[in-house]
Amino acid sequence: LVQALQPTATRPNYGALASPRRQGACCAATRRTVGNSVGIRRTNTAMTNRSEGTPQLVEATSAEQFGEDAVLQRFIDRMPAMIAYVDGEQRLRLVNETFTRWFCRDRSAVIGMTIEALVGRANFSPVRRSFVEAMLGVPGKFEWAYEHPERGAMRMQMTLSPDRHEDGTLAGCQFFAFDITEQH
Repeated sequence: LVQALQPTATRPNYGALASPRRQGACCAATRRTVGNSVGIRRTNTAMTNRSEGTPQLVEATSAEQFGEDAVLQRFIDRMPAMIAYVDGEQRLRLVNETFTRWFCRDRSAVIGMTIEALVGRANFSPVRRSFVEAMLGVPGKFEWAYEHPERGAMRMQMTLSPDRHEDGTLAGCQFFAFDITEQH
């Protein structure tokens, strides 16, 4: 706020840093599997030496600049939605803190579990078809009535988005959900 009130001449120009597109750069997110977990890396590719007429690509990976995938994990942990990644074998590979709090489980306990093993056969049965369809490449959005073992009847609004490898084959699906129990 103080800098915003300073005259333009004394204010640093953060615009060039905030918008790589202004400098002819582009960004891409790539999925990376390490052991049993899936991480996402953002890669910035910038054009340099454009004034000399010889563009060169320079690649900098943001995750490496800021401590590998720790920044991304902290970012998704702060999201109010439940976020998870389910691989092609329907096993959880990435979950955020909201997900672990909602299901009352530690992250280390749920990584590698199937959704069915996490919630139980009776709770999974009504949404099984949606998960199967997501694993076949069909996105889905639905409400899930869930009998929580500690908190009783719960309800969530869920979106499942298929995830594909670079060659187009299915890799798994992204799980994104909000607790909507109080709305019912």
